[in-house]
Amino acid sequence: FSPQTRRQRADLYWGAISQASRVVVSFDHVKEDLLKYFGLPEASVVVIPVPYSECGFADAPSTDSIEFASKHRDLGQFYLYPAQTWRHKNHLGLIDAFERVCQQSSEPLSLVCTGVKNEFYPEIKKRIDRCSAGSRIHFLGVVPQEELKWLYRNALSVVVPSLYEAGSFPLIEAMQLQAPVLCASTTSLPSTIGDPRFVFDPRNIQQMADLMFKMANDREYRQQGIYNSQLRMDALREIKVGPLVEELWRSTLERPEVS
Repeated sequence: FSPQTRRQRADLYWGAISQASRVVVSFDHVKEDLLKYFGLPEASVVVIPVPYSECGFADAPSTDSIEFASKHRDLGQFYLYPAQTWRHKNHLGLIDAFERVCQQSSEPLSLVCTGVKNEFYPEIKKRIDRCSAGSRIHFLGVVPQEELKWLYRNALSVVVPSLYEAGSFPLIEAMQLQAPVLCASTTSLPSTIGDPRFVFDPRNIQQMADLMFKMANDREYRQQGIYNSQLRMDALREIKVGPLVEELWRSTLERPEVS
């Protein structure tokens, strides 16, 4: 983010949190930032996780699966990244890594990206045009939810290389559908995926490429990724958010006002 954007956000955040009795965040790393950069008392910031048991897709009819399989039959094995094309989502780094994977692999791999193409997309398009594997890179824009679900389930791997995430719903959605995932070592991503074997430094292009290549060529590693997604979602769904929200209200109402 630019210095101007960070300043604007800081002003807006401070205008809200300085008046709040409690500040609720979904991840520990956000709480740590509020304590460090805004000097809030630790007791005023409460972490209430995302209600993972409520996150999900509606089941798509089998006819849709047949339709999408036909529509995407030319993709072959593909990596998937669902994200709007903001700069910090790091599509450029992902394209660099994918190009290296294609240079090493004899398999006809593809990279599929979904989501809104915003004002940064022309920069991404320039990089695709210079990429030796550019013909294998597909930006589909926003796709229907049923189609996105099919892409998750049929991807070789979901890759989330973002330089910043408060929390990543693509990561959660992918794990819910038991897709193997590789993700960046930033903010909430490592604690969400829960296994360092599937985590890379998003600024280390070779490290990202190595794990992508391994996902395509090491069947056992990919199976471990599928198992990890299942294991993590089972654990995350056990988190009961309702009692945490109730306790937040009770403890806030019972707190004496601080002048």
